[in-house]
Amino acid sequence: IPDFGYWAPGRPTGHGIFTPPTLAIEIVSPDQDIEELRATCRLYRDSGVEIAWLVEPRQEWVEVWEDLRSGERLERGDVLRSSRLPGVEIPLNAFFTAIQANRPERPWPRTKTPLPAVPEG
Repeated sequence: IPDFGYWAPGRPTGHGIFTPPTLAIEIVSPDQDIEELRATCRLYRDSGVEIAWLVEPRQEWVEVWEDLRSGERLERGDVLRSSRLPGVEIPLNAFFTAIQANRPERPWPRTKTPLPAVPEG
């Protein structure tokens, strides 16, 4: 089950049985393995989820699985959008600024070693 799910209007939500959402979002926590989360996003897509986003709030990037996009990385300055969510556009500058501003304790510590991008191919 993803950290967050969104069922588009008209998409069945199921009754007691997990019905894949339109969008599944995973948020990377410090103790999670990035490769396992990427595998989870691929599993979501294979299971009928139309869009999967993997959000890394400390390094400020989002990876997208949708149609031919298989782990495409977007960063600050990019706009997150989906052909399956018409009209939804999320400027990542504003998105990550809002995350930082709404953290109760303090801003995310920036990690020193960047996590690897999804391998090509």
